[in-house]
Amino acid sequence: LERAVEHLGKALALNPGSSESWWRRADARNNWGQSRMASGLDPSAHFAAAATDYGKALELNPGAVEALKGRGAVRAAWAAWEEGRGGAALALYDGANADLSSALALAPRHAEARLARARLLAQRGRWAEAAAEYAAALQLDPGSARELAAEAAQARFLADAPGIGDALLRFRRAAGFAAAGRPAEA
Repeated sequence: LERAVEHLGKALALNPGSSESWWRRADARNNWGQSRMASGLDPSAHFAAAATDYGKALELNPGAVEALKGRGAVRAAWAAWEEGRGGAALALYDGANADLSSALALAPRHAEARLARARLLAQRGRWAEAAAEYAAALQLDPGSARELAAEAAQARFLADAPGIGDALLRFRRAAGFAAAGRPAEA
């Protein structure tokens, strides 16, 4: 991933007006951040750089659906990281929702953007909306049914059992505060 970011940086030095090159480098930075997060390492610098690159792509092409989807997804992942550490995440969640909603307004049949929004809504505990987005994503991309079945079923279940969904969110937040060394706030 480091090498991909480096090569895309060289391409951008040659053609800084390429929106696609900006969002492709942002994708690589996002993936690098995701990899760090999965390893328990702080992904914030990579997520911030990805969000900046997506922003540059959108300055050059405001209708770049892939950049909107990517920035929404990176903001959602970054918000989950921050929230998991007891940090401020609301602005990141709001930005993610705005980006993904804009992407879907431009391309309502974009399955990946629909899935990213479903996951974002689930992170926020908006289970009924998440279940509807999962259903739409699965309808657009039936080939991903096996991969997404558990996530979609969880959202449908929690939409019908709001007390359990609320408890799950409280538990996640408390675990984040505890992990961040802030047990009094848990």
